[in-house]
Amino acid sequence: MKKTILSLGIICLGALTLAGCGNQNKVPQKTVAPKTEQKVKKDTANESKAESDTQTSDSDSVESSVATASSATTPNKQATNDPQVTPQQLGTMVAFLQFPDWFKTGIQDGGMYYGTNNPKMVVGGNEVAGYDFISANGDPTSYIYYKKNGDTVTIKYVDPKGSECVADAGFTTKTVSYHNLLQDYYQNQSQKNEVNSDASQLKSWASVNQDVYQSQN
Repeated sequence: MKKTILSLGIICLGALTLAGCGNQNKVPQKTVAPKTEQKVKKDTANESKAESDTQTSDSDSVESSVATASSATTPNKQATNDPQVTPQQLGTMVAFLQFPDWFKTGIQDGGMYYGTNNPKMVVGGNEVAGYDFISANGDPTSYIYYKKNGDTVTIKYVDPKGSECVADAGFTTKTVSYHNLLQDYYQNQSQKNEVNSDASQLKSWASVNQDVYQSQN
């Protein structure tokens, strides 16, 4: 009987000892939920930033494309304002600038002419070689010579002031901007109609000066 009780006591003591050892060997597990949550938040923030950068990049790309398209479709201002007028139309605008009353009177009387100087025929002398001219077909003071070079229009005419004889009077020269002429006299439809109408009434200087041409050729 005593042996039985003693055996039971030894067994119980061994069990308690094993239980204690088991508790001592058990390692507490660390909580990883907070770390996982932080990682999720960090990943979410990175995704939001990446999406924002993508939207900004797309927006910049769209704006760049719109700007490029606008630049490609918007005509150059100078090209728009340059209708490439004829020499007669340009001469009409030069006359409007220089001697408008004289020119209008000549048009109304049917006595205004257009001509051009070429290597075989130079009216007015070598100083105006290569120039076009508007003329009332009279003395040297009835001629306005003009020549376009890029945006510059050079105008020459005989000014008798200060000379006892018209034949001795020299040329007065001035330069004006071609596009300023267009701006002042060929901008709206009413101005264009007036210039075109007067230019169409200019007669050919060569046709009424055949004798001069024949003597020069």
